[in-house]
Amino acid sequence: MSIKKFGQDVYCYVEDAMGALVLDASGLRVDFDIRLIDGFNLATFTIYNLDNASVSEIMATGSDGERYVTLGVSLHGSAQRRLATRYYVSNAIDEINVPDRIVKLYCYDRIRKTHLEKMTEFISKAKTLRGLITSIAAHVGFKGNIDFSTFPDGLENKVLSSRPSRTFAGNMQQAMDELSKEFEFNVYTKDGNLLLLYKPNLRNVMNTSLSFDPAIKLQTNNMRSNPSIGIGNLTVVSNLDPRIEPGSILDIKDLLTATIDQQEQTLQTVDIIGSVSGYSRYQAFSVQHKGSNYTGDWHTIVNALSPTEGKLMPTGSKTWFRP
Repeated sequence: MSIKKFGQDVYCYVEDAMGALVLDASGLRVDFDIRLIDGFNLATFTIYNLDNASVSEIMATGSDGERYVTLGVSLHGSAQRRLATRYYVSNAIDEINVPDRIVKLYCYDRIRKTHLEKMTEFISKAKTLRGLITSIAAHVGFKGNIDFSTFPDGLENKVLSSRPSRTFAGNMQQAMDELSKEFEFNVYTKDGNLLLLYKPNLRNVMNTSLSFDPAIKLQTNNMRSNPSIGIGNLTVVSNLDPRIEPGSILDIKDLLTATIDQQEQTLQTVDIIGSVSGYSRYQAFSVQHKGSNYTGDWHTIVNALSPTEGKLMPTGSKTWFRP
């Protein structure tokens, strides 16, 4: 019998290194905690009451021991939305908590295993940031897409210096960390690709190629708690929203224009948002999806930024954060 409470469906599959199905846990209780953060994505998948044979398959060791988890969700029979695709199982724990047997799978994005951990000790003669990053990727055999779309126009192609070469030591992740700190961007992984997310500020945001239109509108009836506002940053907890990922543009206009029909506490909060930030759009920089098909957990936590330099853009300026 399939486990499902509150209309929350969770589809969880464990595969081997070749993509062959090892376990379909969709009919069991599955809890998940997926964190889309700078560096590489992390996740914990908790599966309840597997039989001995299934546990043995997951815990397999040796050349056939690599395991990968894919997870999707749906609500009240809606179309399934993918939250994680072939996350590598770095550790698995089997424990008894009477009356339950619990298997916890600690995972990270497969790109870390396939490429980010590979050594990159080499000398690059590239003259631009794009050239440096693509040369690092080529050195470790990375063939996925590298997305520069959030960079100010042309920044990644500007000549960096007159020095003839640059030496990198360590692995690909360490090399990317070095460049990201120097040039103020974050690195995210998604489905075998890299997103380089430039940190928004008033020096560059006017020149990015981000579209104004595909913003995700946040509405008060989807909020799980009051938004938390700081100078240039926003934290919201909403009902689970698979659309939100790092780089997503969040439109909070409906929060700013909430009517008296909304809860008084929420109204007080959104008034603060409007007075502190001055912007109606933010860009997501870390996202956590947490849920279960057995408990009431079913939410998304987002930390987002607006561009700040101690002053507001001139009235009438049209950008992704103030259309």
